[in-house]
Amino acid sequence: MLERRRDMTSAMSVSAYIAVVRPKVKTSLSSSDYKAKWYEIILLEDRLGDPQRTVKGLLHMRIRGGEDPNRQVLEYVYDATKKSSSKMQGLRGKRAVQIARFAEDEIAGRDTRSNKKAFLYVVPVATKDQLSMPTDPSQPSFCCLQDILRVCAEGHGHFPTLTSRMLRTLDHWLKEQHSVPHAVEALFRPSALERIKMNVLNPAYSHCSDHHGDRMATPEEAMARMMEVEKCDIVIINPVFGSDLKYTNQVDAYVVNKFYGLGTPDYSKLKMKFYANVLLVSPPREKAWMEEYPLHRAISIGDMEKVKDLLAKGSPVQELDKESWGPIHYACWYGQLEAGMILLEQGKCNPNLVNRNKSTPLHIAAGCGHPALVQLLLRHPEIDRNAMNKEGQTPLDVCEQNKQNEWEHAATLLKEALNKPYQKIRVHLMDGSHKELSLISGNNTTVEIMLNQLNFPDSCKQLFAIWIASRNLFLQMKPEHKPLHHLRDWAEIVGELTDCNPEDETPLLYVRRDARLHMEAERKVQDPMAIKMLFDEARTNMLHGMYACSDEDTVAMAGIMMQIIYGDHDTNRHKPGFLNDLNLKLLLPSHKLRNRNMNWVEGILLEHQQLTHQGMKDIQTLQYLYLQRCWNFPTYGCAFFSGQIMSRPVSGSSRHIVSVHVGVNCLGIHILNAQTKQLLYSSRFSNLQWEYSMEGAYFQLRTRDNHSIRVHTKQ
Repeated sequence: MLERRRDMTSAMSVSAYIAVVRPKVKTSLSSSDYKAKWYEIILLEDRLGDPQRTVKGLLHMRIRGGEDPNRQVLEYVYDATKKSSSKMQGLRGKRAVQIARFAEDEIAGRDTRSNKKAFLYVVPVATKDQLSMPTDPSQPSFCCLQDILRVCAEGHGHFPTLTSRMLRTLDHWLKEQHSVPHAVEALFRPSALERIKMNVLNPAYSHCSDHHGDRMATPEEAMARMMEVEKCDIVIINPVFGSDLKYTNQVDAYVVNKFYGLGTPDYSKLKMKFYANVLLVSPPREKAWMEEYPLHRAISIGDMEKVKDLLAKGSPVQELDKESWGPIHYACWYGQLEAGMILLEQGKCNPNLVNRNKSTPLHIAAGCGHPALVQLLLRHPEIDRNAMNKEGQTPLDVCEQNKQNEWEHAATLLKEALNKPYQKIRVHLMDGSHKELSLISGNNTTVEIMLNQLNFPDSCKQLFAIWIASRNLFLQMKPEHKPLHHLRDWAEIVGELTDCNPEDETPLLYVRRDARLHMEAERKVQDPMAIKMLFDEARTNMLHGMYACSDEDTVAMAGIMMQIIYGDHDTNRHKPGFLNDLNLKLLLPSHKLRNRNMNWVEGILLEHQQLTHQGMKDIQTLQYLYLQRCWNFPTYGCAFFSGQIMSRPVSGSSRHIVSVHVGVNCLGIHILNAQTKQLLYSSRFSNLQWEYSMEGAYFQLRTRDNHSIRVHTKQ
């Protein structure tokens, strides 16, 4: 009975919904980030049996039991898209991938509580795959995934409920794939059958004249050996080799195999030179490669006019080909000095661009023994002369191992460079001073390397982080981040996260309190330098109005600052006229100074006098006292972001946009009016729920007492 039930199940058909996914640009496939706008999917209209109502839907089919479902899905996609193709040829997907399962009755809008299931498949197609503009709305057409998700979020019945769920599932699945190295590239890579260019007999694995006399290697053994000595992309047999026919200059290279016909080799004696995990042979010269990467090809053959023309037309200077090599890598491989100069100076190419083996241009130039290119790269202000590849080798290690061409000269240049002092970068402290830190790894120098140069005691290393900040944007960087990359890309970052003019935003690096630091850890700090740095930052934030505090706290903290700046209270000197608008700015936030109803001077002088009578003279003690006051403020330790909210109507007035600072610390989320510095909203995480809309660039905060506020921000 059980076997019969299984046979019946296998014979049944199930529903399959198909998301045909096409990337807009190929470069997005190698990114670890994910954006829905990078992809398009095929949709078609479905009336669901109601002529008055149309909804958008995915391709839908029934999968027959007992047959390969993946093959059925691919065939259906080809047939369904044939009419929409200008050449009457359907789209041939790379593969069919089942990513989720749903209840079929729920999709159909019924509730019969059956166990029928429907499957969601993803079928990736190439960027170049096109469909004609549909003349009939029911014909399939490509739509931007980001736009589709935005419509799903807004509702309005454009999509059935379960179709919306499928689209959100697809969005989440693509995001997960981007977080896995090479997963998206593998998804859109041509199928194995498409990648076979030519199949030839390799005489190194079998005896040509007598297959029975010598033992042939099994396919598994052959594959294992080939993987050890790197893969072979293409094999070309030249049938006219050795004849009297004239040759042309189209032949890049030829190889004579002296072991041809000698049977299976003894691999234990096989020794081959490796460079950066890649065999020292020329990169592949497939026709598709030449057409798809014209800049790479022009550099390889030394066509400088073509190189300049392509760069003038906007060819991406840092695009990696299928072997993960950029134009600068080919310039260094072939010793093309002029090409290297053009890429670095005109194209602003990253001199530390790495391929999949973590080899930089300097690794390649050194490994190939091209001293002119080695010198060119070493002169670049951002070069990382200590970069390591996957094997843990520096450029000097690779140079001395490979010993190619003029390797002695190249090695001498590398050794001289290692003895030179490093470039410096200025990192600012919150008291207005700065420190000069060495760029040990050029523009690949990380935050962790910079912090180690500050020589913090072990007990204080978790207190501080490197921040990059301009007038309207402040970002804390992680230990693995590379600050010079952020400085270089700051205009793009500002444009993405704010509405400000990037030309008005000049970034600087700062050492500031780590926003993730818990108050319990800060209260235990005893190191004088750490206390001073925390105090300097707290005082700066106080003067900028980032702490929502009472007038009483403001006066008390100004009195502490009087004691720190001017020493003990002197009745003959510290009179009411001593404090004026100029030095009050050193003691009070600007928004507090605008309140003329408060007698600030009298209160500050009285507080100063009391501190003197208490014998409070030690600067470190006063700084710690100042910090203790700050610890009571809800916004202390916040990382602040810019945003906007809609004001609540008061006395019949209309609502208007209010600029705000959104502060996030270990306790919760707090919102300050950017102009008045009034605390508009404050809630602990334990009392908070939130929703975020990437398309709408806002997040909605809700507390347990149903108090709600929506903040619009790109950050």
